[in-house]
Amino acid sequence: MTLVPMAGAVVAVAWVMTAPSTTRTPIGGAVPDEHGLRVSLTYSSCEELDRIDVAEDTRQVRLTAYLRGRGSCGRDPMTTQTMPVPLKTPLRDREVVDGATGERLTL
Repeated sequence: MTLVPMAGAVVAVAWVMTAPSTTRTPIGGAVPDEHGLRVSLTYSSCEELDRIDVAEDTRQVRLTAYLRGRGSCGRDPMTTQTMPVPLKTPLRDREVVDGATGERLTL
């Protein structure tokens, strides 16, 4: 907080830092592996992966990928990234759903 003199009074001013906003993005594909899934995403080089949220129950695994804007962009307009997503329990016959679209992913 900063004290700022204004017209004979002192006013307290607080600057609030806000985190960059995130947006959900569709998942390009998912492949089962020994620890869970390997998920691929394609997105603009002006963005970066913030996180992938995983919600599991006995019937389904829901993956929701979030991107956030970057301060700068590279030359390559699109980036494809594949990353491991561990699961708490083995996938077995559960369906995998994209949290951004609500659609079932084909494995």
